[in-house]
Amino acid sequence: MSIDRRAEILKILDDQNHLSERADSKAISMLSMLGIFTVFFVAQLSNMTMNSFLIVLVVIYFISVVLAILEIILAINPRTRSKKKAGKSESNSMSASQPTFFEGICKFKDVEEYKKGLNGVVNSDEKMTDIYISQIYDVAQINKTKYTCVRRAVWFVVVALASQLSIIAYVFARKT
Repeated sequence: MSIDRRAEILKILDDQNHLSERADSKAISMLSMLGIFTVFFVAQLSNMTMNSFLIVLVVIYFISVVLAILEIILAINPRTRSKKKAGKSESNSMSASQPTFFEGICKFKDVEEYKKGLNGVVNSDEKMTDIYISQIYDVAQINKTKYTCVRRAVWFVVVALASQLSIIAYVFARKT
């Protein structure tokens, strides 16, 4: 593999890894914001006189918060299905493992087996290309799951904040 081609493949992999980090940052920021708003809101709940309208809004708020938290957790720790073929023999495990990706590295029994596997891959440009392309695909699938969860979480956060603002506006209008 030419150096230019390898550089391009590694750039794509790096871009995918950055997208993953950005999804995590967005999810953690939303979780922090949601936590701050929820603490202030729960502190004010005891001062409110409840009626059926406020109860409905509070229920909508808490359901939205719980669903947003679940989506944020799924964004931070996505579950993706591996498309690897089942039934591979143990003798193929070293060649099937990806010595450049943490999951593949952990499949080696010890450091010596990992060293042999890594040397076998590094010495073959075609194997190296295949491994990095496979890794790009796997990270892209993880990113797809992460960003789907982040998008859903944003909508649940918006619903939660809209219901919270509606409650505040309703309570304020009743007092005046």
